[in-house]
Amino acid sequence: MPTIEEVLVQAQSGYRSDVAALARVLAQAELFVALVEDSEPGNAPEVLEPGASLKLHNVVDETNGSAWTAVFSSPETLGRAGEQLNWKTAGGPLQFLAANGAELIGSVLTPALESGATSGIVFDAGQESELAMSADEILSMIGGQPIPLVGYASRQPARGTEQIQVGEPAVPPPAALTTAIARVLDRVREVKSYRLIQVFVPERDVTSHLMLDIVGDLPESQQREISATIGAAIEDTRLPPPGYLDIVFNFADR
Repeated sequence: MPTIEEVLVQAQSGYRSDVAALARVLAQAELFVALVEDSEPGNAPEVLEPGASLKLHNVVDETNGSAWTAVFSSPETLGRAGEQLNWKTAGGPLQFLAANGAELIGSVLTPALESGATSGIVFDAGQESELAMSADEILSMIGGQPIPLVGYASRQPARGTEQIQVGEPAVPPPAALTTAIARVLDRVREVKSYRLIQVFVPERDVTSHLMLDIVGDLPESQQREISATIGAAIEDTRLPPPGYLDIVFNFADR
């Protein structure tokens, strides 16, 4: 079985199957949390009992002030984050507790997730294996119904092996979107045609979203340039839910 760090990195794809793999490993892995207060100062780290009420260190999103519970895959990753964030326990050396991953999240952290007291969980904050999951994403995962992490998946290129369901947009795309796309693509003579379609990729999507299919004989460098230009052109455009657009080339030929 892969290590917890390995599955956290893998789950950065945002893919539903990788989130499911994370859930399986969490069921057997030990996780670690940093204490703000230590009820028994000077004790060595001990096993966290399910149902415990603890005051834990959080990571605060500086853009909106939301708090995210910090959970770590090892004492080493916790220690590095503690040094970076200057965490203390009761004003002294940082103390931590350990628990089985499924019990920690399911028994101890769930009330705060369900109440909105915390926005979600950040695993291995500040490390290469960092993974942020919202409360809804965490609760779905521990409930046995993992959903894609859309914020991660939308930033990843498609693997090319995904099942894709295709249709016409249920609602006409915004005029601002179609106008911005036309301004970019109508100037590129190598582009033969383009169209907006509605797609649903179970591995990557919670709901269906728009995809721009561009047809033409274009080298990869030009494809990247066009994608970046369109991205900049629609940056301030309000897209239909879930709020992002995939750009692909010669999709119909695949």
